[in-house]
Amino acid sequence: MRNDGSTILLDGNMVQYQSDFSNSLDSLDIRKMSNFSENFGLIRNGTTLVVERRKTISNTDTIFFKLWQTHQITYQFELITLNMEQPGLSGYLEDLYLHTKTPLNLNDTNRINFSINADTSSASPYRFRVIFSTLAQPLTLTFTSFKAFQQNDNVDINWKTENEYNLKQYTLEKSTDGINFLKASVIKAKNAIVNNYSWVDNNPLAGESYYRIQVSPIDGKNEYSEVLKVTMPKGFSFIKAYPNPVQDNNFNLQISNEPAGLYKLMLFNQFGSLVMQKSIKHNGGNSTQLIKASQIIPKGIYQLEIIKPDGSMEKFGLIY
Repeated sequence: MRNDGSTILLDGNMVQYQSDFSNSLDSLDIRKMSNFSENFGLIRNGTTLVVERRKTISNTDTIFFKLWQTHQITYQFELITLNMEQPGLSGYLEDLYLHTKTPLNLNDTNRINFSINADTSSASPYRFRVIFSTLAQPLTLTFTSFKAFQQNDNVDINWKTENEYNLKQYTLEKSTDGINFLKASVIKAKNAIVNNYSWVDNNPLAGESYYRIQVSPIDGKNEYSEVLKVTMPKGFSFIKAYPNPVQDNNFNLQISNEPAGLYKLMLFNQFGSLVMQKSIKHNGGNSTQLIKASQIIPKGIYQLEIIKPDGSMEKFGLIY
């Protein structure tokens, strides 16, 4: 800091927090190169960094600063914190020389003056650190909306949340009886104040299906949403091929409320050439059959044609 109160930038560093970062030193952390003036870096496991990337704070965390080649003058820290506000989290700058703790605004710019004097302890490279701590709290997540409804021959699942904090993911679960659930899809949590999510069940069954959401915190116990029921018309009939894009050269053919009999499958490439032909027997009602190709099918866009027992045809686009 100059005598007239103005400032000049001498050095800087950055710490980023994100759920998929690691607290171990890795390729995402950048080592610091010294300069001829004052140096301001981050110290971790004996290594000086200019950029450090760490996991989202779940309980406590400390940023260890290293400050060297200083002079006996007054300096100013400009600690810029962005989007770090979360329930229960607090932070402060600790001065080990003056034995002071200065609270930090976790979504603003914090300017803190300090001086180096004739006391050699005031120039200790490890004089400063930032300490974060959070109070253990129950999950504050609120479902403001959770809907499941028929949309053409699919079931759309939509939900909205508020106050997401420290969540890992949502797992969509599906059941035919409302008691025994199986995983249908996993969606990564956004961890924002207000969130919107959606998922489409492209393979609903005729009759009643039940849906719920498992909420998984990064640290803590899983919780569940309420259970929603969707009833597809009993006369509802369809043929579907999934997954699409196809995985491992195989796909499932789901037949619901279609006539019993022999179904002929023909797969054509984009040039109209037949690359696979099969016949399957459907006994009526609901069934799902795994369709295995007898050869490796090259990546591309294909058309699946299905001839029903009555001679009618359905066509699907498949991506391999």
